[in-house]
Amino acid sequence: MPSRFGLYSRAAIGLYLMLLPLCMQAEQWTVLTRVDDLTIELDQQSITYSTPGSRLAWTRIALDDESARTAGYASIHILGRYDCGSPGFRVLRRSYRDGTGHPLREENPAKPRQTAVKPGTINERIYRAVCQPASFAELRRLAEAAGENVDRVLSRASGSGSAKTADDRTERVEERIFPPPDRRRKPASPG
Repeated sequence: MPSRFGLYSRAAIGLYLMLLPLCMQAEQWTVLTRVDDLTIELDQQSITYSTPGSRLAWTRIALDDESARTAGYASIHILGRYDCGSPGFRVLRRSYRDGTGHPLREENPAKPRQTAVKPGTINERIYRAVCQPASFAELRRLAEAAGENVDRVLSRASGSGSAKTADDRTERVEERIFPPPDRRRKPASPG
Protein backbone atom coordinates (compact mmCIF):
# COMPACT_ATOMS: atom_id res chain seq x y z
CA MET A 1 0.00 0.00 0.00
CA PRO A 2 1.50 3.37 -0.98
CA SER A 3 2.27 5.81 1.79
CA ARG A 4 0.13 8.87 2.36
CA PHE A 5 3.05 11.06 1.23
CA GLY A 6 3.32 9.07 -2.01
CA LEU A 7 -0.37 9.66 -2.78
CA TYR A 8 -0.10 13.39 -2.11
CA SER A 9 3.06 13.78 -4.17
CA ARG A 10 1.49 11.86 -7.09
CA ALA A 11 -1.60 14.06 -6.88
CA ALA A 12 0.55 17.20 -6.81
CA ILE A 13 2.55 16.01 -9.82
CA GLY A 14 -0.67 15.17 -11.68
CA LEU A 15 -2.13 18.60 -10.91
CA TYR A 16 1.08 20.26 -12.04
CA LEU A 17 1.05 18.35 -15.33
CA MET A 18 -2.59 19.30 -15.92
CA LEU A 19 -1.96 23.02 -15.24
CA LEU A 20 1.32 23.25 -17.14
CA PRO A 21 -0.32 23.71 -20.57
CA LEU A 22 -2.47 26.53 -19.15
CA CYS A 23 0.62 28.31 -17.85
CA MET A 24 2.38 27.91 -21.16
CA GLN A 25 -0.55 29.50 -23.01
CA ALA A 26 0.09 32.87 -21.38
CA GLU A 27 1.69 34.04 -24.60
CA GLN A 28 1.27 37.62 -25.77
CA TRP A 29 1.76 37.77 -29.50
CA THR A 30 2.77 41.02 -31.17
CA VAL A 31 2.11 41.27 -34.91
CA LEU A 32 5.33 42.06 -36.77
CA THR A 33 3.95 41.91 -40.30
CA ARG A 34 1.28 40.48 -42.56
CA VAL A 35 2.14 38.95 -45.91
CA ASP A 36 -0.67 37.67 -48.16
CA ASP A 37 -2.38 34.93 -46.10
CA LEU A 38 0.25 34.87 -43.30
CA THR A 39 0.58 36.84 -40.07
CA ILE A 40 4.03 36.77 -38.47
CA GLU A 41 4.01 37.37 -34.72
CA LEU A 42 6.50 37.45 -31.86
CA ASP A 43 5.89 36.48 -28.24
CA GLN A 44 7.67 39.37 -26.51
CA GLN A 45 7.51 37.67 -23.12
CA SER A 46 9.38 34.62 -24.41
CA ILE A 47 12.54 36.56 -25.26
CA THR A 48 15.27 35.30 -22.95
CA TYR A 49 19.02 35.68 -22.85
CA SER A 50 20.72 32.46 -23.86
CA THR A 51 24.48 32.34 -24.24
CA PRO A 52 26.39 35.65 -24.25
CA GLY A 53 25.32 37.57 -27.34
CA SER A 54 22.31 35.41 -28.17
CA ARG A 55 18.63 35.28 -27.27
CA LEU A 56 15.85 32.72 -27.51
CA ALA A 57 12.37 33.67 -28.67
CA TRP A 58 9.14 32.14 -29.94
CA THR A 59 7.63 33.36 -33.19
CA ARG A 60 4.39 32.29 -34.77
CA ILE A 61 3.29 32.14 -38.38
CA ALA A 62 -0.52 32.19 -38.42
CA LEU A 63 -2.38 31.20 -41.58
CA ASP A 64 -5.74 32.60 -42.61
CA ASP A 65 -8.72 30.19 -42.48
CA GLU A 66 -8.62 29.15 -46.13
CA SER A 67 -4.86 28.46 -46.10
CA ALA A 68 -5.20 26.58 -42.79
CA ARG A 69 -7.80 24.23 -44.29
CA THR A 70 -5.51 23.54 -47.25
CA ALA A 71 -2.33 23.10 -45.17
CA GLY A 72 -3.91 21.05 -42.38
CA TYR A 73 -2.65 23.35 -39.61
CA ALA A 74 -3.49 26.88 -38.47
CA SER A 75 -0.10 28.07 -37.23
CA ILE A 76 3.55 27.19 -36.81
CA HIS A 77 5.24 28.08 -33.53
CA ILE A 78 9.01 28.41 -33.96
CA LEU A 79 11.62 28.56 -31.20
CA GLY A 80 14.73 30.29 -32.50
CA ARG A 81 18.13 31.20 -31.11
CA TYR A 82 19.15 34.60 -32.45
CA ASP A 83 22.85 35.53 -32.62
CA CYS A 84 22.68 39.23 -31.77
CA GLY A 85 26.39 39.79 -32.47
CA SER A 86 26.20 38.83 -36.12
CA PRO A 87 22.87 38.68 -37.94
CA GLY A 88 21.91 35.02 -37.84
CA PHE A 89 19.57 32.54 -36.19
CA ARG A 90 18.97 28.82 -35.70
CA VAL A 91 15.57 27.11 -35.58
CA LEU A 92 15.55 24.90 -32.48
CA ARG A 93 11.95 23.71 -32.65
CA ARG A 94 8.85 23.90 -34.86
CA SER A 95 5.38 23.07 -33.64
CA TYR A 96 2.50 22.82 -36.14
CA ARG A 97 -0.78 23.63 -34.38
CA ASP A 98 -4.49 23.44 -35.08
CA GLY A 99 -6.95 26.33 -34.68
CA THR A 100 -7.26 25.78 -30.92
CA GLY A 101 -3.49 25.84 -30.37
CA HIS A 102 -3.02 22.12 -29.80
CA PRO A 103 0.15 20.66 -31.35
CA LEU A 104 -0.37 18.43 -34.39
CA ARG A 105 3.30 17.58 -34.94
CA GLU A 106 6.65 18.86 -33.77
CA GLU A 107 10.09 19.01 -35.31
CA ASN A 108 13.33 19.29 -33.35
CA PRO A 109 16.26 19.54 -35.77
CA ALA A 110 19.13 17.29 -34.66
CA LYS A 111 21.74 19.82 -35.76
CA PRO A 112 20.17 23.27 -36.10
CA ARG A 113 21.96 25.15 -38.86
CA GLN A 114 22.87 28.82 -38.71
CA THR A 115 20.84 30.91 -41.17
CA ALA A 116 22.06 34.37 -42.14
CA VAL A 117 19.57 37.20 -41.78
CA LYS A 118 19.26 39.00 -45.11
CA PRO A 119 18.32 42.69 -45.22
CA GLY A 120 14.72 43.49 -46.11
CA THR A 121 13.33 40.05 -45.19
CA ILE A 122 10.79 38.96 -42.60
CA ASN A 123 13.64 37.28 -40.73
CA GLU A 124 15.34 40.67 -40.42
CA ARG A 125 12.20 42.11 -38.79
CA ILE A 126 12.09 39.26 -36.32
CA TYR A 127 15.84 39.55 -35.66
CA ARG A 128 15.58 43.30 -34.98
CA ALA A 129 12.61 42.81 -32.62
CA VAL A 130 14.39 40.07 -30.67
CA CYS A 131 17.87 41.62 -30.55
CA GLN A 132 16.92 45.26 -29.94
CA PRO A 133 18.75 46.75 -26.98
CA ALA A 134 16.84 46.81 -23.71
CA SER A 135 14.93 50.01 -22.98
CA PHE A 136 15.73 52.18 -19.97
CA ALA A 137 12.56 50.90 -18.25
CA GLU A 138 13.60 47.28 -18.85
CA LEU A 139 17.11 47.95 -17.51
CA ARG A 140 15.61 49.64 -14.44
CA ARG A 141 13.29 46.66 -13.85
CA LEU A 142 16.24 44.25 -14.12
CA ALA A 143 18.33 46.35 -11.73
CA GLU A 144 15.50 46.50 -9.18
CA ALA A 145 15.00 42.74 -9.42
CA ALA A 146 18.74 42.21 -8.92
CA GLY A 147 18.69 44.51 -5.88
CA GLU A 148 15.79 42.56 -4.40
CA ASN A 149 17.71 39.32 -4.93
CA VAL A 150 20.77 40.75 -3.18
CA ASP A 151 18.61 41.88 -0.24
CA ARG A 152 17.05 38.42 -0.02
CA VAL A 153 20.44 36.65 -0.06
CA LEU A 154 21.88 39.00 2.56
CA SER A 155 18.86 38.63 4.82
CA ARG A 156 19.12 34.83 4.63
CA ALA A 157 22.82 34.97 5.37
CA SER A 158 22.34 37.22 8.38
CA GLY A 159 19.20 35.53 9.65
CA SER A 160 17.35 38.83 9.71
CA GLY A 161 14.85 40.52 7.48
CA SER A 162 16.91 43.29 5.87
CA ALA A 163 20.20 43.96 4.18
CA LYS A 164 20.72 46.99 6.48
CA THR A 165 20.79 44.69 9.50
CA ALA A 166 23.35 42.51 7.75
CA ASP A 167 25.46 45.61 7.03
CA ASP A 168 25.20 46.66 10.71
CA ARG A 169 26.39 43.23 11.83
CA THR A 170 29.31 43.37 9.42
CA GLU A 171 30.28 46.81 10.77
CA ARG A 172 30.19 45.52 14.38
CA VAL A 173 32.48 42.62 13.49
CA GLU A 174 34.84 44.99 11.66
CA GLU A 175 34.89 47.33 14.68
CA ARG A 176 35.95 44.45 16.94
CA ILE A 177 38.77 43.53 14.57
CA PHE A 178 39.75 47.08 13.61
CA PRO A 179 38.48 49.43 16.34
CA PRO A 180 38.25 53.15 15.51
CA PRO A 181 41.22 55.23 16.75
CA ASP A 182 39.31 56.72 19.71
CA ARG A 183 38.47 53.22 21.04
CA ARG A 184 41.86 51.61 20.65
CA ARG A 185 43.57 50.50 23.84
CA LYS A 186 46.36 52.72 24.81
CA PRO A 187 49.57 50.93 25.59
CA ALA A 188 50.30 50.77 29.24
CA SER A 189 52.88 53.31 30.29
CA PRO A 190 56.10 51.88 31.62
CA GLY A 191 56.86 52.34 35.14
